[in-house]
Amino acid sequence: MARRGDLRRVWFQVHLWIGVLLSAVLIPLSLSGALLVWHDWTDAIANPQRYNTSAEAASLPPSAYAQAARAVLKPDERIAAIELPDHAASPVVVTAAGKPVKGARPGSAPRPTVWLDPATARVLDQGDANTGVLRVLHVFHGTLNIPEVGRKVVGWFGWAMLTSALTGLWLWWPRNGAFLKGLRWTRGPLFTGNLHHLVGFWICIPLATLAFTGAYISFPQTMKAAVAPLVGEAPAKGGPAQAGPRGRARPVAETKL
Repeated sequence: MARRGDLRRVWFQVHLWIGVLLSAVLIPLSLSGALLVWHDWTDAIANPQRYNTSAEAASLPPSAYAQAARAVLKPDERIAAIELPDHAASPVVVTAAGKPVKGARPGSAPRPTVWLDPATARVLDQGDANTGVLRVLHVFHGTLNIPEVGRKVVGWFGWAMLTSALTGLWLWWPRNGAFLKGLRWTRGPLFTGNLHHLVGFWICIPLATLAFTGAYISFPQTMKAAVAPLVGEAPAKGGPAQAGPRGRARPVAETKL
């Protein structure tokens, strides 16, 4: 029993110091992730002009949107996709392939984008999709704005958050194994302690899932190799991944221009 008590004290210290030392990073990461989940809402607040639509459903052919976008794009900017809105309050988004900047890092090429009224094809806004508030949030959430190694740093923070969630669940579990008693409000004399016990339990599994998937994204090859045997799949061999469809974006090759 004394050994279990010693182990509990060790895990309590691990859980405590992960929370204390990493909160300054994990809280901004969580907030930036939440803003990215509500992508359209965040973009509408930062760029309200893009959502000043006629509030009517998209009724024009894709070629009409392509023609309207070409009127404001540069001659060397080739239209790559046309994304139709899910509801009338959202714009049609036309994305073009910009010319790569010499010496720029991979994936940072300009992405000229035009936002159109779905009912009239009127240009609402234009800009580079690789700039602006959403891009800043994406880069921060994925790399903490740390060049080269930022993605891995975020991945290790994900492992730390997963450790915190699992140790918290272990510490929460009633010592006598009475699970239902653990759900009671009164676990101790302090309000903050009882609040932490109760809220911590209910967010533990979602938090652990977010942490694990974040680490998976940061270390894709390593995680795939580790998980593949567990799900009965052979580890993936090298080769470029094939991009799947995203939303309702349509390649221009499918449109009649």
